[in-house]
Amino acid sequence: MGRVFHISAASVPVLAAALPQPLRLLLFEKGSLGVAIFFVLSGFVISYSLRQVKIDRAYVQNFTLRRWVRLSPPYYASMVAAIAIAARSPAQVKGEPLALPSLPSLFAHLLYLQDVLA
Repeated sequence: MGRVFHISAASVPVLAAALPQPLRLLLFEKGSLGVAIFFVLSGFVISYSLRQVKIDRAYVQNFTLRRWVRLSPPYYASMVAAIAIAARSPAQVKGEPLALPSLPSLFAHLLYLQDVLA
């Protein structure tokens, strides 16, 4: 379970009060540990599944294409959803103008280079 980065116990006091202390601690303070655990387990599972595979250029290309086809559509859909929500939210919630992502930022995300290109 990942950490709830966009809310805090202070921003949702009713929810925080309704949760037992261990769950509150997990969600609002220690939830980011789930990301590290996920990456360790994923690395183990991928490595273990490749233990008897001959890894050559064709295998790497096929593996990369399969991962891209499986992961990219939901990633791109979440980008569209986030932009659509952002387009409606500022004006309705705060009365602020919409700040769309820049074209270079959008391309960096489309190519999974947002961290590399900052």
